[in-house]
Amino acid sequence: MISIDEIGSFDMANTIEWYILPKASSAAVTDPLWMTIGHYKPQFPSIRFRNPQVFIEYAHGEMTYMYDRSNDSQRVLSRTLLYEGMGAKDSVYQMVINEETLPSHRFPCTMDSVSLSFMVRRSVKINNRIFFIEEECKEDKDSMESTFVYYIKYNHSFNVDTKKMSDDLNAFIGRYNITLL
Repeated sequence: MISIDEIGSFDMANTIEWYILPKASSAAVTDPLWMTIGHYKPQFPSIRFRNPQVFIEYAHGEMTYMYDRSNDSQRVLSRTLLYEGMGAKDSVYQMVINEETLPSHRFPCTMDSVSLSFMVRRSVKINNRIFFIEEECKEDKDSMESTFVYYIKYNHSFNVDTKKMSDDLNAFIGRYNITLL
């Protein structure tokens, strides 16, 4: 059972992400990537992902520039990591983040970026603040090999009812037998 009340100890936190690991990991090795070759990918049987977003992502330091190819929009995010750690059964990796949107002119030249990824993001809306997300990442847009990352993202605000959010999250986890803790 997950309790969102734990975020109260982080004053600047506005996002929690729980990454579902493909197998139990030791504390020293955390790899949330599900490798695929060709058309095989891991399945969460009864979950229907919707709203595919196709975008290119550039990273530079704590900033990320995302260009959404499906609707020609761009976003720059600054993500400051406040906490990271493993769950009780080592099947989940938790990150508590302070995420803020910046104007696009704050991102340096894309030629100076550290990494470039081609991504397709699909999501399931649990409620207005909680989403179950599947990200398909490719190093090259024509590559047949993909990497999948599955995680639950919670957007926090200090005036929200955290008990209701915890109940919605735990109901979703129980309905689809997702092992988090």
